[in-house]
Amino acid sequence: MKKRTSNLKSVIVTLFTLVLFLGIGCNVDSNNIPSAPSGTIVGEFPAEATSIELSGFEESASGLEAAVAIDGSTYGGYTDLSVDGDGKATISSLSGVAASTKVRIRVKETATTLVGTYKEITVTEKALAVGDSYEGGIIAYIFEDGDTGYVEGAVHGLIAATTDQNAGAGIAWATAAYDDVPVPRVATPATGTGIGTGSDNTDMIIAQHNASSVDLSLYAAGVARSYEGGGHTDWFLPSKDELNKLYDNRVAIGGFSDISYWSSSESSASYAWFQYFLNGIQNNFYRYNVFRVRAVRAF
Repeated sequence: MKKRTSNLKSVIVTLFTLVLFLGIGCNVDSNNIPSAPSGTIVGEFPAEATSIELSGFEESASGLEAAVAIDGSTYGGYTDLSVDGDGKATISSLSGVAASTKVRIRVKETATTLVGTYKEITVTEKALAVGDSYEGGIIAYIFEDGDTGYVEGAVHGLIAATTDQNAGAGIAWATAAYDDVPVPRVATPATGTGIGTGSDNTDMIIAQHNASSVDLSLYAAGVARSYEGGGHTDWFLPSKDELNKLYDNRVAIGGFSDISYWSSSESSASYAWFQYFLNGIQNNFYRYNVFRVRAVRAF
């Protein structure tokens, strides 16, 4: 009798569980399909093409997911979106994002609603800006009208190395054999100070030292040229004005110390321009003095 009673209880529990399961299922309204997210949602990808930045959501919107088609047609699986208080979200860990890439965004399925209707957008390339990671470094300055290298309708500028060269140790502007010898050129001083002159300055300083086969690691311009960040070999010591742009944008670039950095601009046979990054003051000093180096390259 006890065994029959036990079996009967098991049947009752099973039936009760089934009723609960069916009851919950009945709460899903097949007509309750959430609409696509409202508003104008925009998708942009930065130059490195490894993420998509979305904007235009309602502030701190929740319950959303997105799928990406890198090639514009073949979608991967949906993943949750985390929208911040500014209505922005980022899809990371991607590869090869391009102007043809598309994103579908929808409301996630819940216990009481079906998955929502998706909104599809095509992403666009984000405009380059100071502070962006790009071509082996950080964009330090965008050329403006009047700068050497400026091209109307195109974006060009300077890229700074992500860290100081020479492991952050200071180095002289010139070796002892040349610390009071002008850089050879008809003009005096030989090296320029303006935007767009740093690369030529570096070439001339290296040419002077090459006359005695001086190793590049022994002076500032040589250290800058030796840097190969991002696989590039066209790095140089910035001119006086180029170095000042690095100071102006030092926070966006990052990694600077509140000490002095060499420029590639000489001021006389024995002096060269440097900049103190604690307060931005530029001055000239003996070229045998030891200051830091931050290489740049143009794009």
